[in-house]
Amino acid sequence: MKTSATITGGKELRAKLQKLSAAMRGPILERAAMDGALIMQREVQQKAPVDTGAYRSSIQAEAGKAAATSAEATVGTNAEQSFALEYGSGLHAEKGPREKYAIEPDEKKALFWPGAAHPVFRVMHPGIEAQPHFRPGFDKAKDPATKAVASAIRRQIDKAIQ
Repeated sequence: MKTSATITGGKELRAKLQKLSAAMRGPILERAAMDGALIMQREVQQKAPVDTGAYRSSIQAEAGKAAATSAEATVGTNAEQSFALEYGSGLHAEKGPREKYAIEPDEKKALFWPGAAHPVFRVMHPGIEAQPHFRPGFDKAKDPATKAVASAIRRQIDKAIQ
């Protein structure tokens, strides 16, 4: 027994696959990665400790490396206190040395604060307790961020094959 089949629409299929390939290039993937990163940024910011709000505002999402078939985005901060806030410092450190540390004046000859016996040339600070916000923020945002990236890619696929 012989069976034969005729396949039609090969040219149309090839054209749609080429459109799909072109649609899923760098800028589209970069936007999808940023969709996920922005969700993570918001979650980390919501969990971040607030004094003046400057630290919270310093937490940003940025586009990273992008190539024809891949893209990265990062969430982070350049604030000096970020490590101490996330992991604690001094006696409270979860990472690094667990000891008091000295605070000395940078530009003046002594430190000043109301009520202190002056002059104060040096104080030993016990550090601060950890206030984790990056890891808990990432953990909470992981699934919604993944869904946002997938949704952005799915929209581009649907658009390309129509």
